[in-house]
Amino acid sequence: MQIYSLPYPPSINSLYRHNGPRVYKTKYWKEWVAEADYALLQQKGERRQTITEPVAVELAVGRPDRRKRDLDNLTKVVFDFLQSPDLQGGKILEDDHLIHHYEVYWSDEVVGVQVILKELAAIKPDETLKNIITKSELSTSLKNLKSATDKLIKAGASADHT
Repeated sequence: MQIYSLPYPPSINSLYRHNGPRVYKTKYWKEWVAEADYALLQQKGERRQTITEPVAVELAVGRPDRRKRDLDNLTKVVFDFLQSPDLQGGKILEDDHLIHHYEVYWSDEVVGVQVILKELAAIKPDETLKNIITKSELSTSLKNLKSATDKLIKAGASADHT
């Protein structure tokens, strides 16, 4: 498990601009990456091992103020940062496609964002996964529902004619 504390990221809406077909990162992205990279260097030193295996990511986010904000606008920013080639100590994550599971939540205990990276092998499947309906079970349930609905409609139609 690896834990990093980063400054509160700007919204994804302010980080990318389009110029025709070309997409580029704005000065806000570059400024935040420099600030977050400095924070990483203070925590972990010069060099770290880049993660090349699938991981789970937990983001505990501290609210910077009382405004309403969307957590989903922050996830891509942090995920892009984790794989940024611009970090002085090297990438944290080889590519964000290695994130196979993530959880994001507000926390009163955190200032900025606390990033927790866990090996997937260390994660136990949630008990609720046992309740997932298979495709065939769903198909059977829908057929039964349709049959019951058809019977109710017929019963209602025959009651109207009497």
